[in-house]
Amino acid sequence: MRKTIALSLILILAFCLSSCGSEQQLTEGGWEVQTSNEAKLSDDEQDYFDAAVKQWNSGKFKAVALLGTQVVAGTNYCFLAENKSGYHVLIAYVNLDNEVEGVSVSRLSISADSFGGEDDNGTAGGWTVPEDSCADPSADDVKVLGKAVGNLTGAGYGLIAALGTQVVAGTNHLYLCAQTTVTAEPVTSLSMVTIYEDLQGNCEITDVVPFSIASFNE
Repeated sequence: MRKTIALSLILILAFCLSSCGSEQQLTEGGWEVQTSNEAKLSDDEQDYFDAAVKQWNSGKFKAVALLGTQVVAGTNYCFLAENKSGYHVLIAYVNLDNEVEGVSVSRLSISADSFGGEDDNGTAGGWTVPEDSCADPSADDVKVLGKAVGNLTGAGYGLIAALGTQVVAGTNHLYLCAQTTVTAEPVTSLSMVTIYEDLQGNCEITDVVPFSIASFNE
């Protein structure tokens, strides 16, 4: 019997300083959201990320994706990052001289409380994060997403990161995606997408939760 889950996203703020083609990006609090094709870091963006981690000076982080940018007196960059403790949202302020001045880091928690499992250590019912970096989703992840969205007509989904799996009577997959509306003027936003894959390999979306960059930069 298939289990259904109610997905909720717990965002734990660890610390915070003040802080394409023809697609139209959704401006959310001034943030320009990246599409899945734009999420890979350029050399300059990687340099900004590395400088921000050095300035933060509290553990090692690996960049997974660039989620968005915000033009201020300079530019804010929002990165999805990971380390041994899990996933984090890192926001770096880069001034007009291309120097990183401010950094905020917020933890993105995938926990039993969030998703209804027993724990995070791989037991049945609990969510498990990938052993390898989620920066490069596997061919299986791409296939699962493709099966789930194949018949959808209202929006397209681009895979940014594979965040975790949950063993039920089959498997739940948790993905961070760029969701683009199929409209005359397409709009892109970020979403946490849960896909249920049954024991026969059939896949369907069971939940979509908006991922708000602005909530990390309040």
